[in-house]
Amino acid sequence: MPKVTGRINPFKAPATIRRTTGLPIKQKIKVEITIKPIINLRKELLARNIDIAILLGVVDEPNVVSQAICNYDLHWVASPALQQTQKNKVLNFAQWPLITYARNTSPYYEIERYFHTHNNQATRFYSASSLSASIRLAESGIGIAILPKEVIHTSLQNNTLEIIEADWSPSPLQFSVAYIDTPVNLMTMESVKLTFEAVKQYKNVN
Repeated sequence: MPKVTGRINPFKAPATIRRTTGLPIKQKIKVEITIKPIINLRKELLARNIDIAILLGVVDEPNVVSQAICNYDLHWVASPALQQTQKNKVLNFAQWPLITYARNTSPYYEIERYFHTHNNQATRFYSASSLSASIRLAESGIGIAILPKEVIHTSLQNNTLEIIEADWSPSPLQFSVAYIDTPVNLMTMESVKLTFEAVKQYKNVN
């Protein structure tokens, strides 16, 4: 029996990995999971070192199929202990460090552009590629973070973070599944289907 080896790269899609073992392919499948920064996922995909990348944004290359799978709204969050005046005014946030997504991501560029355009004072950006690091920094009162509500449920319940209803927020995070469609790989196509099914299940549960 032939052996099919594939590598699926998950980024915020653990349900896809759990379901991969149920692929309806009558062959042995080896699944290698690799989690890397977004820029590395693109490089790995284009180099054909991985079959699928689930990542923030799209891969705009002629030989890559990139399909949107889900969006997550972004919220400004901070420790309740952080003394704030005029909480709803985003430009007032500049008096603290702004904890953002990593550089070379669309949220970082959008936030940096907004403050550069509308704010006259220097703004400190603490960019982090780790969501857990961003949460810890915000909880400790270091600054104000921009995060999706889905990753801070525990912090909200424990009152270590609160959502600030601000007068401006960056665009929602858009995640996509990207793959190279030539040559056709049945395992890749089935895995893409499972990705959409996992997202649908998550939305139904939540």
